[in-house]
Amino acid sequence: RYAGPAVVKIIERGPLVASLEVSSRAPGCRWLRRRVSVVYGLKRVYITDTLDKLPVYGLSAAYDEAVHIGFPLNVPAGVIRLDMPWAVVRPDADQLPWANKNYFPVNHWFDVSNASFGVTCTTLDAPLLEVGGIGANYQMLHTGNWLVHAMPGQTVYSYVMNNYWHTNYRPYQQGIVAFHYVLRPHRAFHQAAAERLGMDVADPLIAVTVPTGTPAVQAPLAVAPRSVLVSALYSSRDGKAWIVRLFNTARRARAVLLHWRNAMACPVVATDPFGDHGRAIHGPIRMAPLQILTLRCLLRPKN
Repeated sequence: RYAGPAVVKIIERGPLVASLEVSSRAPGCRWLRRRVSVVYGLKRVYITDTLDKLPVYGLSAAYDEAVHIGFPLNVPAGVIRLDMPWAVVRPDADQLPWANKNYFPVNHWFDVSNASFGVTCTTLDAPLLEVGGIGANYQMLHTGNWLVHAMPGQTVYSYVMNNYWHTNYRPYQQGIVAFHYVLRPHRAFHQAAAERLGMDVADPLIAVTVPTGTPAVQAPLAVAPRSVLVSALYSSRDGKAWIVRLFNTARRARAVLLHWRNAMACPVVATDPFGDHGRAIHGPIRMAPLQILTLRCLLRPKN
């Protein structure tokens, strides 16, 4: 069942932010409100879906329910890509024959693109997606009729909750809950741009007030090429070095250069994820496709 007829009203019409609120009835909810916002200068659409969930539970199939938020993207012949842990996956194409096709876990984002245009969408609060249709219903999952192939199409569903399982925990959800999404249209899919959007939305910069005349703060480190991202930068446990974690978002090997502001790294050591027990790197830092690499960098001032 779908949400009912909607009432649309303008919430903000300022020069910086413009927002619409879409209100409607929804099955199993007291109300459903969707806020859509755009910000001047940002090529993004911010969506917040807020619902007041009723507790629904019973011992018959008549009470089984799940909540899905659909994104029927108009991207003809679009390819769906999912940001999974350690990989970017195209349903079916990048999966083993008997891998799960009913629903997919995502880290930060999904993307639907064809040769001319596409959309990247971040999902902040709900890590499960279904593609092409709703493939995870009670009858399908409990009768063993698992999908052999992902369903076709460019519609993606954010799978936010259900009451199908009830072992050792409360079998239903209730109350007010919000789900946040950010959409960014683009001309061509670039994996590094999608990763940047996902990281930016998941860990946004925090604005603070400072005294007038405070010098601008600049990042201590820049990395080339742009397809290699810094996912972590922090002081080592002994306080003697910087720990840098790099992620090569490209599907080919890269030679990486680190540019430290007012300092240089000597030596650079490839370490374990904790910044310990590594081997020295002499010359360019080479990263395999989609590799994650942790470095320990001992800095000394530039002459």
